[in-house]
Parts: sequence; C-alpha cells; structure tokens
Amino acid sequence: MNKTLKSLTAAVLTVGMLFAFTPCAYAATYAHPTSITGVTVSGHPLTEQELSKGSYLINLVKGHTVFFDVTSSKPVNFTSGNSSCAVTGTTWSYNRSSKTTRYTITGTGKVGQTCGLYLDKNRIFQAQIIDQPTSNPFVSDTNQPMTLKIGQSYTFKITLKNSHSNATFQCGTGSVFSTYAPPGTTDKDGNKVYLYKITAQKAGGSGIYVVVDGVSYSVFAANAIKTTNTAAALPVSSPYRFTPTVSSESSSLSYKKGIDVSEWQKNIDWETVKKSGVDFVMLRAGYGSNNLDAYFERNITECNRLGIPVGVYWFSYATNATEAAEEAQDCLNALQGHTVEYPVCYDLEYDTVRYAQKAAHVKIDKALATSMAKAFCSTIEENQYYAMNYANSDYIKNYFDMEQLGTYDLWYAHFCSSVQADGTVSDALNTAYAPMWQYTSSGSVGGISGSVDMDVTSLDYAEIIRSTGLNHLSDISADIDEADDSSTTLRSSASNRLRRGGQTTYSLPADNDRSTPAPGRMSQPNYQG
Repeated sequence: MNKTLKSLTAAVLTVGMLFAFTPCAYAATYAHPTSITGVTVSGHPLTEQELSKGSYLINLVKGHTVFFDVTSSKPVNFTSGNSSCAVTGTTWSYNRSSKTTRYTITGTGKVGQTCGLYLDKNRIFQAQIIDQPTSNPFVSDTNQPMTLKIGQSYTFKITLKNSHSNATFQCGTGSVFSTYAPPGTTDKDGNKVYLYKITAQKAGGSGIYVVVDGVSYSVFAANAIKTTNTAAALPVSSPYRFTPTVSSESSSLSYKKGIDVSEWQKNIDWETVKKSGVDFVMLRAGYGSNNLDAYFERNITECNRLGIPVGVYWFSYATNATEAAEEAQDCLNALQGHTVEYPVCYDLEYDTVRYAQKAAHVKIDKALATSMAKAFCSTIEENQYYAMNYANSDYIKNYFDMEQLGTYDLWYAHFCSSVQADGTVSDALNTAYAPMWQYTSSGSVGGISGSVDMDVTSLDYAEIIRSTGLNHLSDISADIDEADDSSTTLRSSASNRLRRGGQTTYSLPADNDRSTPAPGRMSQPNYQG
C-alpha cells in the first residue's frame, strides 16, 4: 500500500498547487494525508490502484445500508461529499489492536444520484443510488435445502450480476452454523465471485442469506443434525422436514421435489414457497360435480406468475363412469386460461366410496372404480392433456385393475414408516412403483402454515409434456393428422419417453399399506353432492 500513500501524497501536492491559484473551501483540508493500509467494501477489498484513483463505484440501494472496513495506522474521519445522497455512520470505532474501523453508508438520495466518499478528505470511492432489483442480483451454485451432520461444512459460490455491487452473507441462526466469508475475487470474465462456507455447530435449522448492496436475499435453508439413528426435530422454518434418499435398483436418481395443496392450506405465500426449493406443485382444482376449490384460482395464478410448474387433481365423488367423465370436463373448464405443465390427475379415495354408499346406495367395487378412472382419464386425454391416476397399494389391490389402467401414470401414496437422521427413508421407493410418489402428509414448507403433503418425481414432466404437445403447451398437437386418434398418439409418444421397456404394471411394497393423506387434505369432508 506504500504506492497508494505515495499516490495520495502526490495527488494532495498537485491539488494544493492548484488551490494556490484557485480559491476553494477544500484548500486547507489536504494538510494531513491519511495512512490507509486497506479498505474492504462489504467483503470486496479495494486494490491499490482503486484506492489511489478514488474512482471505485459502488451500488447503494436507496434506503439501505452497506458497511466497509478501513485499516489505517491511525484513526480517520469519514464523510460524504453530499449528505443528501448518502449518510455516513460508524458501526465500531477505531480498534488500536486490529487498526480497523467499520463505517456504514446509507442511501438517502434519488435513484441515479452519485457522490464521493472521503477519508480525512481523501476521496476513496464513490456511491451511486439504485432501486432495489426486481430479481436476485446474484447467481448461486445452489438453492436447494440441505442437511449437514454436526461438524460437516459446505461451501457455496455466489456470482454477482453487476460489477458495481458488493456482497457479504449471514446465517439466520448463528449458533447453529458458523460462517466463513473470505474476501471476494474477480474471475477471468470480470465477475465478482464469493466462496462462502457454513459449518454445522449444533442440531437445528437456519436460513442462509446473501446481502448485496445492503439488501438481504434468501439463498437456501440448511439443517444440522446429530450423527445418531434418531431423526432430528427440524424447525418449521426449514423448507422440508426431511428429504428422502430415493434410489432404484440400478442407480441413484435425481428427484424433483413437490407438494400438493388445496383450500385447506388457505392463503399461501407462494413467493416464499418458491424460494424454499419446491420444484413443482399439484393443486386441487376441485371436487365432485363442478365444485371449484376455493383457492384454486389464486393458487394457479400465483404459480403461473412465479414460474412454478403445476399439475392438478380432481377429487371424485362420482358414482358411475358418466359422472366421472363429467367431473373431468369440470376440471378441464377450470384449467382454461391457465398454464398446466404437470399431469391432470383423477383422485378416488375412501371418501368417494363412503359417499357413494351413503348418498346413492352404490357400492364401488374394482370394476366400477376402474371404469370411473378410465372415463376421467380418457376424457382428459381426448382434450390433449396428460392424464394420471392417484392410488395407494390398497386401492390398487382392491379398487383398480392395473392391467386396464397401467397406461396412465400412477401418483402413488405410500407414507414413510421411518426416516433416518441423514434423511434416508428406510422403505425407500423403487422407481418401478410409480413415476410420482406422495411420501408424507406432515411436511413443512416455508410460506405455508401447518403441515403439507410432500411429493417427489423422477421425471421432468414439464419438459416431457411440452415436447409431446400435450396440455396445449406447444403446436405439436396441431400437426397430428385429424384421422389419427390424437390422444392415443400423444400419449404413446409421451409414454415411450416415460417408461423403460414399455412398462405398464407396477410392483408394490410387501406390506398392507392403506396410507392416504390425512382427512381433509385431499377430499371435501361432509360432501353433500
């Protein structure tokens, strides 16, 4: 930094000579050059060249505060060249041991305004007032929730989108995770890059946040667990109570994480849900004869706005195949004007069976349940949407003939009996069981009050459905010859991509599973028809 001091001294002498001929209020303020040996702005160290020129420009979001650390051989005074643009302050005074002072700058001016910032009247850098970005001003190499055992560490990479921005990071619960934030660097493309590390200290959960230009942004949620065989009690702030490790016989697969919701979750904060790491959502569109879910319009509109892929399900109260087909048409009517990137699912459960017996004196057996599922799904596919059927092992054994329904994808309800501390499910689902798996009704997701059903799928339904022209998401369907059975053609095209070896039947766990979502989650209790 000696070069900096020499440059600053030279600059002072030059300015002093000019002031001898041009009167100015600052003429006497350069009498004592500052012995600065380091300046770090929100984790980014200024180079000697940047310091000597005093032209380094930082973004300052209007109304927000950033900090910077000054290392100097003696205390220095910090001032703003224009207090109507930025106000200065001090977080901690000069520490004679570390020879460091921490200052703050708060943006108070109009957007676009700039001002110089001075240490002992030497301009060290400048600030420009900006609006808060409408999207994250950085790219993170991860945004998925994670679980670490106590003592484990994880390092993630943050790349800023604007070269004038500066960053630091913080942990929501500092007692759970310790943090390490080395100074930022500049990569070969001129981007500012930060490598931040968290280390699990004790059991618990916390949000991990990056602060850019004074504004805090959520990056991901992390949980710390003990290295025992007992599952840790994770806080509600965690996006997921647990994330199962699901594997097939041949290899481990990457699963997309989802939830299914209805009016029972009431007013959902969808922006928070998206930040929590949810990859897709299955929404209840309605139930019975033309009953729209009270929150469906809001839920699907918000998901479409935020880019969260959605599928839908319709809870059936049909007592025959004709009524099931009519329910399918009610569901299709509800989808008009909305984007649906995941399947449209038929949902027959025990409430359906009880209602049929009580209200219509109809006993739903395997033949009738199968015919109703076929009527619903075929109506969906005739309208060029991707159809799916929902069931647990009891439904499949006693209510559905899978030889007839095997061409439709299965959304399988099988609730986990045991979860290990590392998140592994002891009765992990083999991919032969179903493309989509609902594995608990007691999950927890940021933005949703109370418990919620959790799902995983090994398939990228959004990509598959778009590429095959289903759900009216592309023009492929328009190219199919009208003489063809277009629904069969489209389903066949999609199925070839979905299934290995043309599989049309499903293996089942060796148990007597009757697991269904908790009462009131999927159905509409006390339905009157």
